[in-house]
Amino acid sequence: MENPPVISNPNLVVGYQTFYSPIQENRKRHKNIKACLLILMFAFLIAGFVLIFFYNWPRKHPSITDSFSIKEIGQQGSFDYRVYFLKNSHVISPVHDIPLWIDRDAGIVNMYYEVPNSTHAKFEVDVEAFLNPIKQDVRNGQLRYINMSFPFNYGSLPQTYEDPYYKDPSTKIGGDSDPLDSCDISINTVKTGDIRKVKVLGAWAMISNKNETDWKILTIDITDPLAVSLNDIQDVKRLIPEKIETIFTFLRDYDEAGQNKFALHGELQGKDVAMSVVEDYHRKWISLMFGHQNTTWSRANVTPTIPNFVDNEEIEQNLGWCCD
Repeated sequence: MENPPVISNPNLVVGYQTFYSPIQENRKRHKNIKACLLILMFAFLIAGFVLIFFYNWPRKHPSITDSFSIKEIGQQGSFDYRVYFLKNSHVISPVHDIPLWIDRDAGIVNMYYEVPNSTHAKFEVDVEAFLNPIKQDVRNGQLRYINMSFPFNYGSLPQTYEDPYYKDPSTKIGGDSDPLDSCDISINTVKTGDIRKVKVLGAWAMISNKNETDWKILTIDITDPLAVSLNDIQDVKRLIPEKIETIFTFLRDYDEAGQNKFALHGELQGKDVAMSVVEDYHRKWISLMFGHQNTTWSRANVTPTIPNFVDNEEIEQNLGWCCD
């Protein structure tokens, strides 16, 4: 800023100050305004970079499928074939480390897939093995294949446990010591080890030929074209009624060891019942993991907030690897 001239005559000081001071104040004000404008411009510039960053960030809610993958060990069709689950290339337990709930109010849960639609090989998660890989079931010393092809995508709901010591209110007998089974009626193609978000629609209170409670939860992949129109079994009966009879017949007859039975007159129960079952057996899983119940399950997991957490060193000791 330009300095005011030096005035030697005292009589002129008052007049000069009266004339020059407002100019000086205006210059100071203009300087402050410029500084504020520069700060605002800088702030808008930073905000612009932030907006560009978030605009290019994935707009959808991170999908469970986006960060999860699988690692296959052994040759498919052999006794040593295993499918391990990975999150961000690090091995996890599908039973314990994948969260059950996506949207509890909407009845949307995670599901991991074991048997794709229209196939025969009976795959299932190994609840007794370290970090619970999927393997092919073995019966009478042979790899198991179902004579009837699966008419739906078959799998299980994570963080659920059909407790053998708990008498189910509907069946009056204990559970089969497995996660809850899920029958996805979507037309989507899946493979063993996939993880999808599914909507709960209904449930059958099945009693296996081993006389164990074995609920079958009817679900649909939320990306299926019909998913938006299916919210309960009434919608299923209205839009695809043939599916119900097809699935029920398969569940009753697929096991070559003998027919399965059903409680509640074999009727497909509605969403309210199904959600209650999912909630109930999720609580049983919590009791299993945070309690001291005897079980043959492996409780090993990689979630620090869940008991029986295992670190990389322990994983390496058990599997010989921990990351892909």
